[in-house]
Parts: sequence; structure tokens; C-alpha cells
Amino acid sequence: LVLMATTSPPPPTMSAVLVREFGDSSRMNVEHVTVPEVTSNTHVLVKVLCAGVNPVDTYIRTGTYAIKPTLPYTPGKDGAGIVASVGKDIEESDLKVGDHVYIDGPSSGTLAQFCLCDRSAVFKIDDGVPFDQAACLGVPSSTAYRALFTRCRIESGESVLIHGAAGACGTVCVQLAKRHGCVVYGTASTEEGRKCALQAGCKAVSAHDDLGSLNGVVFDVAIEMLANATIADTIQHLAPGARVGVVGNRGLADGVNMRDLMSREACVMGVMLGKSTAADRLETNKAIQSALQDTSLKPVVGASFEGLQKAGEAHDEVIAKRACTYGRVVVHVEQ
Repeated sequence: LVLMATTSPPPPTMSAVLVREFGDSSRMNVEHVTVPEVTSNTHVLVKVLCAGVNPVDTYIRTGTYAIKPTLPYTPGKDGAGIVASVGKDIEESDLKVGDHVYIDGPSSGTLAQFCLCDRSAVFKIDDGVPFDQAACLGVPSSTAYRALFTRCRIESGESVLIHGAAGACGTVCVQLAKRHGCVVYGTASTEEGRKCALQAGCKAVSAHDDLGSLNGVVFDVAIEMLANATIADTIQHLAPGARVGVVGNRGLADGVNMRDLMSREACVMGVMLGKSTAADRLETNKAIQSALQDTSLKPVVGASFEGLQKAGEAHDEVIAKRACTYGRVVVHVEQ
């Protein structure tokens, strides 16, 4: 999806998904609301063309996540679109109306026709980058960078395992690690997922529970997308001094013997994007923009949903993965 830039002023009202009470995806309804106003000198208003959907978005919607938004709220932490308006302190040489951008950490939700952001949450992309691909950045790419570089501090030449290598975050992890000079291995749950992980840059890919099929490789770094299900086996395949970054987890990890970590002097660490500092965010997105420009990062779109009224289905899909087992779930805001 590539559209020409427009300089038309934003309308007074817009369509947006609103959640008025916590619960399942049926609580998500499209309503007409007022377009957010640029009230700060560093605000940016973006016309959203595509919004990304993250598993954490569904946890927040249910009300079970540690951080609960004030109701009603519009979901969506990332997306892509066209700059519609900017605050007066933003220089035209820096960002201007009509620029194509991706969004990472907006002030209002991206499941809406317009989204309000601080300048620090908006990042320019080349006009040739499709908006659905740009919507695959944001949370997945920032999480991947934080896991690999900020927390696990990967080094060129290391052997890196990406569990869930076909997912939104996993495909970015594979591409960034390969770009850094690592030898990358992955796991995926389906044949189409394993093909996707190989295309992203993995040397070899196995099922989640079959690391032994990777011919005795041991890993200097491992990234866990569902640690409760896979970390016990991962530990058995770690090199001495290995680092494990836990990006996702949904329960207690059975079968973990801490002596297996001790004998390898391995380290397991959590990865929480919300702990990023302003400096972290700047470093991360500079790296992401650079990888986009040299084409070593090619975002992978998985299941796509047309129109805001399909946002609830998109929330269900990001957990159930019925339509597609690889890439990013994306909502095209305009049908």
C-alpha cells in the first residue's frame, strides 16, 4: 500500500476503535470521535493508513495487564501513515506535512484515522516503503533491537537462536542479527513459518521442540518468545557463558533445572520494552531506519484486515494465528 502524500487539513471528526470496558474483542467498537488536536509545540498528527497489532494490545484490552489505560481508550501502539500537522517547534527540515512515517509509542491509539504523537515517536521512511510493511516496525522492531543489542549484547560471529523466528518480532530479530554478522538459527511451529524464517535469514530452522535436529549446534545467545514452553530445552543447547533474553512468557516454565544454567555460567534476563529510556529509543530507531535504508531489514506482513471494523478479528488473530502463522498482523485503517 503506497499512497501519494496529501496536505489537506484534517477533518473535525474521525472514525476510531474505542474500548469502553475491559473484556474480549467484542468490546472493540468503531465510533465517531473528535480528531486529536496539536496542542503542544512538539506534537505531530499522523493520518494513519495501517496499524500494527501486538499480543500485548490484547492483554491490555482484557484489563489483565499490569498497566491499564483510562476507559474509554483507543488501542494501538504502532502503525504507519502520513504527517497531517506538526507543532510550531518542529522545523520543516526535520519533519513536515506530507512526510511518510512509522509510529512507535503514540500519545493516542493507532486504530483510528488520525493519531497524535510526540515528535520522538514518529520516524520518517522513504516514500517507496509500503505502509503495511512500515506498520510492522514499532513494537516488534524495538523489542527485537532491545533483546539483541541492549540486553543480550550480541557480537559478530556468535551463534544466535530465535524462538518464534517467523513472527513479527522474530523475523526482525533474524534480520538484525544476520546484519550484525551472527549465524542465526530459528524455530517455527509450521512449515510455512519455517520457510518464512529461512527467507528472513536463518541458516537452519527446526520445530520449537526439536533443537536436537540442528546437528548439535550450541548457542551463544537465545531469544525466547514463549519462554514457559521452550526455555527448558533451550538451556540444554547453550554454549558456556550464553545469554538468554525472555521477550514473552505466559506461565510457569516446567522442567527448568537451575544447575544446567550454573554449569554453563549462562544468564537469563528479561526484556521489557517499557523500560527503554529516551536514549534507548533514539538509538533503536536510528538502527532500524538504517537497516531499512540498506534493505537488510524487510518487514514481513502476515495476516491483513481491511477496515477498522475488522480490528477485533485482528486482535483474535494475533493470539490464535488461524489465518497466518508468520509475520505481522496489520489493520488497513481505510477499506
